Parts: sequence; structure tokens; C-alpha cells
Amino acid sequence: MRVLDMFCGAGGGSAGARAAGANVVAGIDMCAIATETFAANFPEARVFTGRLEDIPLDSLRRKIGDIDILLASPECTNHSCAKGAAPPPPQARRRGRPGQSHLGFKWGLGGGWLRLVSF
Repeated sequence: MRVLDMFCGAGGGSAGARAAGANVVAGIDMCAIATETFAANFPEARVFTGRLEDIPLDSLRRKIGDIDILLASPECTNHSCAKGAAPPPPQARRRGRPGQSHLGFKWGLGGGWLRLVSF
């Protein structure tokens, strides 16, 4: 099973997938420190640093091929009670609800499983 980990961070979710026998082929995160750590933890995987909506799907698919499982663990503080009483910032409101853009990625990369988790 070929895995793409969106919002990969250091690769905790990918480590679980690898332990279960999956082949982690790529990770995406906008934090350079996170993707540097992911690259060290998964040297065989492609790593992309940037905003998800700025990564062209067709280009990504050419670079990594089809995937079977999409791991997606976006930040949750702007979409859950973890934010507290403060209103979400304008950029969080523009992004929409978690999962909307992830489904577009999933169907554009082939495969059959989407795992969307917010911690």
C-alpha cells in the first residue's frame, strides 16, 4: 500500500503506517523544520514543503505516482474547541472545513482510502 502523508509533521502517522507494512512514498507539510525531520525519518520518501493548496495535483501525481492511502492530520485548533473562546483568524475561515480540499487530493491521486484525523 502506497501512502501520502499530508500535514506530515515529523512523520508520526507515517511511522504507524510503515509499522503496519505500508510504503510511505511522500509527505507534505508547510513547516520546513517538520519536513526536514520527516525526510530524516523517511529518507526513501519524497518530501514537499509548502501550503497544500499551492501544490499542483497533476505535478505531484507525476512525481509520486498513484497512492492507496492518504493520511491527513490537519491542525485542529482553528476548527475545534481547542481554540478556546477566541474567534478563528480570517485565513482559517477562508480555508473552509477540514476535509474539503483533502477529498480533492484523494480523488486526484487514485487509490481507495482516506484517513482524516485531527488531534
